[in-house]
Amino acid sequence: MRKRMSSNPDRSIKYFGWFTWKDLLRLGLPGTVLAWMTVGQSAAVTLGASFVGGLLGLIWFGVRPNGQPLEVHLYHLLRWIVRGEDQQ
Repeated sequence: MRKRMSSNPDRSIKYFGWFTWKDLLRLGLPGTVLAWMTVGQSAAVTLGASFVGGLLGLIWFGVRPNGQPLEVHLYHLLRWIVRGEDQQ
């Protein structure tokens, strides 16, 4: 059975039938950054940093308070701090 690709540009493409490009970024970015930061150190340090980054990526991907990703809540927290508590 063949399916045509959606012509609606607002619809997110899901890679492997599950992940959007933002999800892949959430999963891969922490491990990549930590591995890049430990380049030139021992293999054990780089491997450990990659493992910790992978765990952080899984947490960033999996934890969705109120159905929203963590970066949305972080954005609203920063906006609330900058505007001040008393302003609406």
